[in-house]
Amino acid sequence: MLSYITGWKLGIFLFTLNLPFFFIGYKQIGKTFALSTLYGILVLSITTTLLHHVPAFTQDILLASAFGGMILGIGVGMVIRYGGSLDGTEILAILASKKLPFSVGEIVMFFNLFILGSAGFVFSWDRAMYSIIAYFVAYKTMDIVIAGLDESKFVWIISDEFNDIGDAIMNRLGRGVTF
Repeated sequence: MLSYITGWKLGIFLFTLNLPFFFIGYKQIGKTFALSTLYGILVLSITTTLLHHVPAFTQDILLASAFGGMILGIGVGMVIRYGGSLDGTEILAILASKKLPFSVGEIVMFFNLFILGSAGFVFSWDRAMYSIIAYFVAYKTMDIVIAGLDESKFVWIISDEFNDIGDAIMNRLGRGVTF
């Protein structure tokens, strides 16, 4: 919305608005997460700037919303599943999901409802509603990619430092631990 109003490149806003959340992720989650996130934010900002005016594959807005949402959900889900993040709402969602009974995708969707709802004032209500459809598809896809399709994996770790290892797994990776 800021890019549309000011005429500045979208990548500039993506980078600058997400920097404070990068520092929150660094302090709350860890250095590895923060570096992965910084890399993701940089790549997202640069590619958004370079590809912003690529022509659409379809003129059907509903198809674009559905398939765009799936592609977005797969991409964001893979980034989160493998230890990173692409924006501030995801960082907040990762932190909140540890304390709330909601998935990362559900929390991101909650934040985006407010953001996309306000887009109706800047663009049009039709566009805002299509964006909500895209993010609904993205959040469902994201949760599938992060959690997997009814697939569970476990690892046995035998060590005298089980408390330290368990804390690191829970705090850095956001995974459950059974002692």
